[in-house]
Amino acid sequence: MKKLILLQTTILSIVFFSCSKINKDDTFTHKKYCDTTEVIINQASIEGYTHKMSYQPGEKIEFKIHTLSPVFNIEIFRNGSPNAIVHQQNGIEGLRQNYHCYSYSYGCNWQTVYEVTVEASWKSGLYSAKLVNPDDGKVGWITFVIKKDALAPKADIAVLASTNTWNAYNDWGGGSFYDFEMDENVISSENISFQRPNKYADPTARGGHLAAAETYLMRWMDDNGYKWDQYSEHDLMLEENLLTGYKTIVLNSHPEYYTKEMYDRLYRYVQNGGHVAYLGGNAIWSKVVWDSKRDILEIRRNKQRHTFTSELGGLWRDLGMPESTLMGVQYDERGYLTWHPYRVIDKNFWVFANTGLNKNDTFGEGCPDTGGASGHETDKVTPDSQKIPTLKIIAKGTNPNFGGADMIYYETSTGGKVFSVGSISYTSCLCCDSIVSKITRNVLNEFIK
Repeated sequence: MKKLILLQTTILSIVFFSCSKINKDDTFTHKKYCDTTEVIINQASIEGYTHKMSYQPGEKIEFKIHTLSPVFNIEIFRNGSPNAIVHQQNGIEGLRQNYHCYSYSYGCNWQTVYEVTVEASWKSGLYSAKLVNPDDGKVGWITFVIKKDALAPKADIAVLASTNTWNAYNDWGGGSFYDFEMDENVISSENISFQRPNKYADPTARGGHLAAAETYLMRWMDDNGYKWDQYSEHDLMLEENLLTGYKTIVLNSHPEYYTKEMYDRLYRYVQNGGHVAYLGGNAIWSKVVWDSKRDILEIRRNKQRHTFTSELGGLWRDLGMPESTLMGVQYDERGYLTWHPYRVIDKNFWVFANTGLNKNDTFGEGCPDTGGASGHETDKVTPDSQKIPTLKIIAKGTNPNFGGADMIYYETSTGGKVFSVGSISYTSCLCCDSIVSKITRNVLNEFIK
């Protein structure tokens, strides 16, 4: 959720630093709340991160791991059905790795303590590394993406992990887009690094809307025999033609933070006849920019200018690019943290084929951890989306106070197709609600024909 109005702070220039040293060749803007040279002694049992968000076969994964134990164990698996272990190693030499007070913003610069080369047999998907401190049994998690082999043909479907959102909520080190521990009068940080541990990358967490929530879709796609190529949002930011050649792009769970490059590339894909299955909620809410050199994500609220690019920051809808013109729906706070089923509006629409549903029937009930497929955060049609001539509202969540998600479909004049469920909790119901599962199969099967 959002919807924070930040107190404006005076921005002072300070020296950009890493976790281990001051780098006098770099400067950065930030108000100074603490001594940037003071070392914070890391008391965590075990934690870590990888040096990139995604890898392809043949690349080496560098694990930046801290532990209080002389040794640690690692298990790497693909999140799917079943979870497939691809690598295990016990007794790896451990290292205590400390940090500074702004490491949440500038990154940790920890040493690489373990490396693994991605094998050709590793299927594309969402992978997690389970780190175990054998002294106390405590666990740390790292989740990352394995892409397809660069020389392999593309699958019909590409799935984008919402990795920017994972980082936005990550408050490790004292700062996120929602929290700021350095000053009680400042609500959140404006600059956050991917180069730090992230407790929200735990794939075993219950419910929620971050890495763990994305595993619902991974398991369901495996169970239903779909083949897909997985990407991080870093990949979409880096590769101009990433989406070209795919029949369908799937957005998962909570793709909230988009750079202009990401927005433009997805919009162009649809306008050129591509299909999007948006199986989440609160997509493309806020504009961000990414410093690829230092792997920092930056937000500027209320049309302030970004430090990295001098572009105006803010919500996409306030910058003349409302997300509903692309997704057909957009987030508002009605229905926040409520979970309810959808109700059918257009029973004859092809999405509901062979479901047995009639008008006003409900579906998406009894979902694990949530109780309803329309929930957590929900999107609705807007005056901008209603300008799309082919847009149809085919179902709506029954959340109180008009808070239910609008399930919509539209086509472009070039043959592009967009199906949006407008709900973060939708994919949590794939495993347990046969109607939600059938609707999703209908959509994907139509889109990959």
